[in-house]
Amino acid sequence: MRRIFEQRAPEIIHFGWEHGRFLDYWSFIHFLTGTLLGIVAVSVGIAPWTTLLCVAGIATLYEVLEIMLRVSEDAENVLFDIILTTAGAVFIQYSIDTIASINIVWIFIGIGLINLFLLSLGWRHYLKKKLHDAQK
Repeated sequence: MRRIFEQRAPEIIHFGWEHGRFLDYWSFIHFLTGTLLGIVAVSVGIAPWTTLLCVAGIATLYEVLEIMLRVSEDAENVLFDIILTTAGAVFIQYSIDTIASINIVWIFIGIGLINLFLLSLGWRHYLKKKLHDAQK
């Protein structure tokens, strides 16, 4: 029988693409994705509490999709990924007045490009690891 979650990661924080129990390089991607979702919510006028619930729901659905696709992590990592994505949206909701002097479109594009760059690095690492594991 396949396990839903991996065994608990040995490190609380892992400075690399392998997952840590709570934080790893993927954590940046989750936070930045949350900020992008938060920017969209602010742009269309969604209230902060509604944004919080919607982003938490989207992040939860994404983690369920990962589990269904057998991208396995430990339970703490999954939970913290949801928290970080939601925190990114909340960060934007409450800091938007501070950054309002900058065109929000440029902020969205900048964060989006950074997020895509990190995502490409992470997926490259993940696919190399899958290939390596398959060759064993």
